[in-house]
Amino acid sequence: MARKGNKRHVKSISAPKYFGLERKRKKYVAKQNPGRFSKRESVPLLLAVEKITGISNRAELRHTIKSGNVKVNFKAIKDTKFPVGLNDIVEFSDGKAYSISISRNAKFTFSEITQAPSERVQKVVERYKVKGGKTMVRLYDGTIINNDEARVNDTVKVDKDNKISKVIKLGIGSKCFVYSGVHSGETGVVKEILAGTFNRAASVRIESENGNVFNTLLRNIMAIE
Repeated sequence: MARKGNKRHVKSISAPKYFGLERKRKKYVAKQNPGRFSKRESVPLLLAVEKITGISNRAELRHTIKSGNVKVNFKAIKDTKFPVGLNDIVEFSDGKAYSISISRNAKFTFSEITQAPSERVQKVVERYKVKGGKTMVRLYDGTIINNDEARVNDTVKVDKDNKISKVIKLGIGSKCFVYSGVHSGETGVVKEILAGTFNRAASVRIESENGNVFNTLLRNIMAIE
């Protein structure tokens, strides 16, 4: 039998929780392309536009995207399966713009940006040097940028030219957002950072906005202003 290749869709009932689907409303849902974000923490652009605009007609959604009327992080994207995730900025031809986030039940959510966006925010997940001595940082969304100041776990603001305009350091007293784990969607202040060991990943103690104190892994949070 010939190989069928990678499936272009998934059943709604087995789709990642982040999709935030009503499981029995549709049998199938579009599947995002690999890259940028993990499959569990991103949605295809088609689904993002559907949720933001409320348009349910797939033909209309595809036409909107393929006509170049949708931008992601300041670039027109015509691929309906382009993966969209945390802190991406989605703009429409009517001037409206939205920031992607994650809700407290670990599902896709969005909020409208009232002013014209000029920067996006992402976490630094890797830092390394390349030939010539340049220091490169890799962001949570897969972007790689040359920068000497930012360290792993810092948050950076990236402008339309893909240059880092500001570094937000993560440390004791920093305000943070939890984007993964059982406390997804919560914000709070870092009270303690617990170093990792050979058998245990680094973790942090956080005091949430309502006064609750909890622990989560360091890799689950990002510093915010």
